[in-house]
Amino acid sequence: MKTYNRAKTADFYFEKVASGSLEFSKLRKTLENEDIEKEEIDFLVPYIDRKLLRVAQVQAAHKIGKNIFYSGLVLSVIGLVITLGSLFGLFDSKGIGIIAYGPIVGGLATTFIGKSNMDRN
Repeated sequence: MKTYNRAKTADFYFEKVASGSLEFSKLRKTLENEDIEKEEIDFLVPYIDRKLLRVAQVQAAHKIGKNIFYSGLVLSVIGLVITLGSLFGLFDSKGIGIIAYGPIVGGLATTFIGKSNMDRN
């Protein structure tokens, strides 16, 4: 007699749906064809749905964090270019050195926030 393992079944069908080899709309029918009890199907389908939604949320947060991270880097580089350009005479600042603290510090802070969002899961 074959033993049933809920965790293995949930993981197996989650992977199939996540990989695209099984459509979520066909999950219930597939589970019924495997002779899994109705109560178990009523548990598995919402469980797999929640798990898929969580994966999508984590991926979206990572993407947003990545955009924030690179925006912060660009802002910091702009601040550094302005600072170094004015100090080394690349810009005509009439002998006055401009130190762009705002873009440098703001960019670094934004970079750290973006990195934090990318690592969150």
